[in-house]
Amino acid sequence: STMIESEDFGETNARTKFENQLKDLQTDYLDLYMVHGPGNVSPELRKETWKFLESLYEQGKIKALGVSNFDLYYLNELLSYALVKPSVVQNKFDVYHQGTQLKFSKEDVRDLCVKNEIVMEAYSPLSGWPFAFRPYEDPHIIQISEIYKKTPAQIILRWLVDQGVAVIPRSSN
Repeated sequence: STMIESEDFGETNARTKFENQLKDLQTDYLDLYMVHGPGNVSPELRKETWKFLESLYEQGKIKALGVSNFDLYYLNELLSYALVKPSVVQNKFDVYHQGTQLKFSKEDVRDLCVKNEIVMEAYSPLSGWPFAFRPYEDPHIIQISEIYKKTPAQIILRWLVDQGVAVIPRSSN
């Protein structure tokens, strides 16, 4: 998979970006193409971009569409006009931050994904970002890991899988 960012939104920019990505990857289609963040752009530009990506989907140049870093507001906006709904929502997801994009938000992106049969995908589930506290250093998780004789990372990753969330762990090495 690869993605498009807000600076390439709009049909003309998106077309150029997509064609360059296909060329760079030496392929004629992509399995998953994601819109990375709604960006600081107008709703009209977001819609124009999604509609263009839907046309690529219809042509078979994209097998599935997804979004990354979308909160409930932007997901609802997208679902209001999407003929091809996203297959994947890739958001920060860990034991403290369960798919929301806003700190301390009560919105539940995961519920919307379940309701719409969209895969929730967690990125960086072991990192402390945007907080300083890393989940695998949490004394509660450490205690659970000792009980089950697993590492804290194994406990966290298993919890995510048990929640029905696809996982993309991140490594610094």
